[in-house]
Amino acid sequence: MFKNLPQATLGAIFVVAVMGFFRVDELRRFASPRTSAILLSLVALAGVLALGVLPGLLVAVGLSLIVVIQRLSRPSVSLLARDPATGSWGRAERHSEWEVPHEVLAARVDGLLFYAKARASRSVS
Repeated sequence: MFKNLPQATLGAIFVVAVMGFFRVDELRRFASPRTSAILLSLVALAGVLALGVLPGLLVAVGLSLIVVIQRLSRPSVSLLARDPATGSWGRAERHSEWEVPHEVLAARVDGLLFYAKARASRSVS
């Protein structure tokens, strides 16, 4: 279907298709929860421009996997405190008026537990 189209026409189709990606307000909204997402997308862009499409995307995918594994292997571990009125438990840093038990260490690992989180979960104290 695109065999008989001139290169300039194909370039124009590509430019029109990609113009929607350059909305600054969308980039700000996308970057607000995680700045690493913007950094990874810039690495992908630089990789594609420098190495070509497939090698550049492979570099970006590899870097994304490293970031995901790093985040998963460092869970959020929090010390727990107990509400004297109701007996419920919560994060000690959020509830400074609650009592932290001194005879036992009460901690919570946020998220799923699996082998990559074992070292970080074990070294709470």
